[in-house]
Amino acid sequence: MRRAPFLLIIAAVLAAIVVPIVLLDRDGLPRPEPTPSPAVVAAPQEIRTIPQLDPDTKQNLIAGLQRALVELYGRAFDIHEREDGTPSPEPSPATRVDDLFTEKARAALRKDPNVFRLVEDLDVGSGRVNFGGVVTLEDSRPVHAALEIEFVADALPTGRAAPIVRLRQLGTLLLVARPEGWRVAAFDVAFSTRPQTSPSAEDE
Repeated sequence: MRRAPFLLIIAAVLAAIVVPIVLLDRDGLPRPEPTPSPAVVAAPQEIRTIPQLDPDTKQNLIAGLQRALVELYGRAFDIHEREDGTPSPEPSPATRVDDLFTEKARAALRKDPNVFRLVEDLDVGSGRVNFGGVVTLEDSRPVHAALEIEFVADALPTGRAAPIVRLRQLGTLLLVARPEGWRVAAFDVAFSTRPQTSPSAEDE
């Protein structure tokens, strides 16, 4: 019976100890934390690999493509949310994603910096990237990914809560695998239609 207070003390001490948990990848190295972008979703469609991969390896490959596209579109359209839930303005879509492009593709992006911005004074609040295509590999390592892209998003006029503007972008991206991750080697994307302004609540 006298052990009860002692056990309570031990339990209290253990409860106060925080043990950090580090996630490790298959090589035993710490897994890097993904860049948060809660308002962007990348949804894979049909993905083929040459040569074919086993299901687990293919799923890991697709997950890597998802992370790359979420980061690309999240940064390009500045969809990373601040604490108050509103996008934080940046000077240029091109400068936000420079490091995600190869040198050649970066030069092309600077010639067409509005490829990720159709209309000024619009803030994109959420978006979805649908993608599919073919990934080539050498010795089980990814080399290129030729992807068909559809980006759909909701936007609002800067500083206003209405009306909602629907954006849609279609095209292709050629990604190349680099040690630091997937990088855009070429792109051919454009907005398929001009934004269609949905009726505001006042008009309904």
